[in-house]
Amino acid sequence: MYVRGRAARLGLGTTLLRLAEEHARAHGATSIQIQASLAGVEFYKANGFEALRSGEAVLMSGKSMPCVLMRKQL
Repeated sequence: MYVRGRAARLGLGTTLLRLAEEHARAHGATSIQIQASLAGVEFYKANGFEALRSGEAVLMSGKSMPCVLMRKQL
């Protein structure tokens, strides 16, 4: 998830994340696992995620980018 430009730092990302967590809980999930961009790691840590390991995320274009695999217990 990315929030760009003038919409950044207004709490939109946190709101979207909370909604996703509520949806996951409502459907029986006990944890969420993500591939966070390097720029997003601190955001996810601040929202209760733990870093598991570094890796590479494959984008729809077929290119890859460095990422951090992260998990949050719900």
